[in-house]
Amino acid sequence: MTRATLVILVAFLVGSQPLEAQDTGEQPEFYKVFNVKLKPGKALEADAFVNRYLSPADDAIGRKVITFVYQTGAWDRITYFPARMTENGIDTIPSEQAWWEAFVKQEGGEEEAQARLAEFMDLVDALEVEIAKPQRWDMVSD
Repeated sequence: MTRATLVILVAFLVGSQPLEAQDTGEQPEFYKVFNVKLKPGKALEADAFVNRYLSPADDAIGRKVITFVYQTGAWDRITYFPARMTENGIDTIPSEQAWWEAFVKQEGGEEEAQARLAEFMDLVDALEVEIAKPQRWDMVSD
């Protein structure tokens, strides 16, 4: 698995917490949006995997995301990660690097963390990342 693939995965790795500002009080400027299509018959396994291995790293850094489970359509899951613009582009709040460091610590090392992510990717058929900006409808003018 390449480092670029890992960076994309790091942002995907989810919890199921309410969509709100992070503990830092920072309001997100954007959301990183991950659409996921799981391999046939892998939804329960993927959900168990996220709960057992990935969400604890989110909890460790206080990352709050929201995941929707589609009942119809092309995707199985969509996850929103609060994000902000940084000098290197758009990053999650807290950062993807902070998540990766927590995950590496949790799994006992970099190689173990990479292997665990590879296990998860074996459950994924397709992944698409988009950027969204929050919009208050009452602020939209004609």
